[in-house]
Amino acid sequence: MGHELRKPRIEQPGRFRGPAWARDLGLRGPSTLRSDRSAALLAVLALLCSLGVAGDALAFRVADAPGIEIISPEEVLAEHTFDAPGGVQMFEYPNGSVTRFVTSVEDPEIHNPGDGTFFPASVSVVEAAVRAVPASLLRGLEVQIYVLPYPRSGMIGSSADGAAIYLTPGVREYSEAEVHFLIAHELGHTFHRKHLPYGDSRWDDFRQLRGLEDEEQFRFDGPHADRPQEILAEDFRVLFGGELAAGNGSVENDELLRPDEVPGLERFLFGLAGDGVDVADGSGAKVLAYPNPVSSGARMNLRLPTGESATVQGIFDASGRLVARPDSRFVGDELTVDIPQRFAPGSYWLRLRTEATVRTVPLRIAP
Repeated sequence: MGHELRKPRIEQPGRFRGPAWARDLGLRGPSTLRSDRSAALLAVLALLCSLGVAGDALAFRVADAPGIEIISPEEVLAEHTFDAPGGVQMFEYPNGSVTRFVTSVEDPEIHNPGDGTFFPASVSVVEAAVRAVPASLLRGLEVQIYVLPYPRSGMIGSSADGAAIYLTPGVREYSEAEVHFLIAHELGHTFHRKHLPYGDSRWDDFRQLRGLEDEEQFRFDGPHADRPQEILAEDFRVLFGGELAAGNGSVENDELLRPDEVPGLERFLFGLAGDGVDVADGSGAKVLAYPNPVSSGARMNLRLPTGESATVQGIFDASGRLVARPDSRFVGDELTVDIPQRFAPGSYWLRLRTEATVRTVPLRIAP
């Protein structure tokens, strides 16, 4: 340990390949409008922009994460696209480099025609996906999210670099869960580029936590599912992206443990943000839990700080291993948790997720 980690061959932007369903949505080869329809689409969007009546706002900041700006497809076309000779549409990156937009289904880069047109993600759903991530993990990030109207040549799928996320359109309409999945994963990349840059010795700690010590297999420039940076982005998605993004909790590399089954992983990622969040105690406001100790098969009541809501993620033993997912419900302003029957006496942790952070409440099961 303590060695310098190898840098990936391609840093900006990094391609997201993801699971099969994502590829089917066009992340590796989405279709576009036919060229004669593309000009009409551009004309309509330009008119809407000039009139100020386009469906979503052109560009705006996310309320709880002022460093994150969402740029709509209309804004991309109006401010970040220009016509090159021959009618080719070019997209300009924030650093001034340019790439061609793929705007014809006859383009050789297109492999999946889908429904025969592009469906950019809804800006409002993108915002909801960002807001699903605890605000404490987003503070300090300066990220522009480009909701693209067309895919980029040579980078058909969605991707992220240190300052931007590029969300490619689908060849069918995205579901809310698919948008949450993509945004949370790409935010994971911007998060690690901010707080865990390549070459940082703390990658060694992440490798140990995740069981990635075999550096011949788990290389930064290796197979996509084995790359440590992709594993971290998937962990971020499952742990912090909210219920829609987490899905069933699995990650791209199905040979690895689920992120919520890895002791200390969540605390490690929170610690990278360096914003003083204490996972064991949330934001500092206390949670009243009673009765505590509680008997197996009984109910525990939790009183949260005023105005705060939460969901129960599970009961964990002293080593951080998930041992139960109890039923829970709000009764008035208290959260009631059903302790499983025949639960072994001892000390545990009850983990709660709120809108802003994660709380871990000490729990004792009476003999």
